[in-house]
Amino acid sequence: MWGWRWASFAHVSLLASLVIGQQDQGNSSDASTYPEAKDVAFVVYYSSPPSIRASEHVPGWSEWDRDIEKVQTMIRLNFESARITHPQCRLVVLTDNSTEISLDKIKQDGRAEGPEVEVIRIDGLDNEEEMISRLKARIKFLEDEKGNHHIVFLDTDMLVVKNMNTVFEDDFDIAATWRHNPTMPVNGGILFVRKDHTDRAHDFFRSMLKMTEQAILQHEKRRWFGQSDQVALSKIMNRKYGYRGPMPGSDAARKELNQTSPVRTTFYPSPGDWSAAPAESAHKYGFNVLLLSCALYNGAGAHKGSQTAKECNEQACCCSDQSAVLHFKGRLKTAMHYYWTIACANPFFFQCAVLPERCEIERNEKARREREKSERRKNKGFVGKIVDSLMGSSYMAQKKLQLRESLRDLSQTVKGVAATKAAKEASMKEQLDKKVAATLSAVPRQITLPPGYKVAGHAVKPHKKVIMHNL
Repeated sequence: MWGWRWASFAHVSLLASLVIGQQDQGNSSDASTYPEAKDVAFVVYYSSPPSIRASEHVPGWSEWDRDIEKVQTMIRLNFESARITHPQCRLVVLTDNSTEISLDKIKQDGRAEGPEVEVIRIDGLDNEEEMISRLKARIKFLEDEKGNHHIVFLDTDMLVVKNMNTVFEDDFDIAATWRHNPTMPVNGGILFVRKDHTDRAHDFFRSMLKMTEQAILQHEKRRWFGQSDQVALSKIMNRKYGYRGPMPGSDAARKELNQTSPVRTTFYPSPGDWSAAPAESAHKYGFNVLLLSCALYNGAGAHKGSQTAKECNEQACCCSDQSAVLHFKGRLKTAMHYYWTIACANPFFFQCAVLPERCEIERNEKARREREKSERRKNKGFVGKIVDSLMGSSYMAQKKLQLRESLRDLSQTVKGVAATKAAKEASMKEQLDKKVAATLSAVPRQITLPPGYKVAGHAVKPHKKVIMHNL
């Protein structure tokens, strides 16, 4: 059981009704077979975050990342999707030496074949410096990587629903995703590294580390929350750092930039006038950066018609049926499991792409259960069917009895709470009466009491003036 507060009971009921009401899709076309992608490594980073209260720079949903059970489940779904779309890939979790990560919680569920998960612990990381530590962990991983794998650095709250081998057919030092956000045009949720450019990527991440540390010193962003490294990544689409295209979010950019096409730029880690820089200086001083469509490779996993869908559509960063990677970031984290659970049966609920291979697995699993059930009935014959029917009736009766007992226990609990509250109120009133009587008995005075009021257990007539003495 998940035990998570994924949504309100009304939302759960809606999803349940959608799943139950959806008819079998029938024999759809077989899922496409992806080539074995043994040379792709999917790498996530996680460390137990510090106890930081929600504030201007630390949103309330950050509490989610403090629950290791939820994070490990997200990693499991993330890696299961990667296994399906990239058979025999490498799966890696980077972390510090103190974070407790259970391989049993993130291992495959047995239906998607693929590699086991590697947990690599990096020395010298500090969970108080989340973004700094993540950059340091990636730098160390690239130092130890021998160029055997293309690398995809991605957040834990992502699902890989399409094969991405074609990304690595292009030439680049680093690939990221762009969106129409003037402040943060480059999202750090996913970054790509070619296996023959790991040295260049290593230098790129060292530049990002230096710029992120500078941003922190300037108090641009809190150290733990994920936007601190995006302050550095945003420089990729800044003219002072070599970018020559229209600024994302501007009218010119919306006209000139195709939101489904990549944008190529040279990124220079030092600000300056690079507009007239010769071509040979790009490799010497800068990095060859490929900016992929956010909608295709970093699409926000929003519900159709939601406020989040409106926001990400404005930034050209919503998921679609063409998306290869879905990102359930921020407050969307709660929707990640729902998508994984219902997308095959109810693809209309999300606007995201459906992972056809997983749907095929689900259909095969359902068909297998139906065959086994049919075989059992067939072997049991007429008497067996009657027994099954009686057992089913008995099961439902048992469930009704359990529900009735639960309701009775709940009713008793409510009555007990009410009785306790009434007894407490009566006790407080009694103590108050005693205090009033004791105070008035010390000093004789003439007062007018309200109707029905009792003093020391004696009724007093309405509005009667009495002398209160030694009551």
